[in-house]
Amino acid sequence: MSWDRLASVGRIFFAASMIGFGAMNILWQGFVTTMVPPWPSWVPGRSLWACLVGVVLIAIGAIAGGLGLVVEKTKRWAALLSGGMIFTWFVILHIPRALAAPHDTNEWSSVCESLAVSGMAFLLAATSSTAAERTPDAFPA
Repeated sequence: MSWDRLASVGRIFFAASMIGFGAMNILWQGFVTTMVPPWPSWVPGRSLWACLVGVVLIAIGAIAGGLGLVVEKTKRWAALLSGGMIFTWFVILHIPRALAAPHDTNEWSSVCESLAVSGMAFLLAATSSTAAERTPDAFPA
């Protein structure tokens, strides 16, 4: 299997999982993945926020997977957006929860899941660029 084909398979798996996570958020009107920690009970609009995040995840999946096959640059931006969003959840939401419960393996598993998925998104962004764009100083403009 060629590296390009392997990258395409990875991109499709990533897109399918983002679409799946988004659809579940909308169907269950809640955050169903541990990438987003449980919604605090004191914050109103849990269902609304879950559905909005679901729509964003579906859009990212559609762009990274389907539309990206038509418009090459959209794959990279979808991957960067999702990687940034999930990494932000990692830093702002997961790390504090895990540090507050250092012996809770579920919290640390969520930390690792978010970091792995954001890393995968950044890797997809890198493999979505052309060889000319993959220079040490290049960053999508």
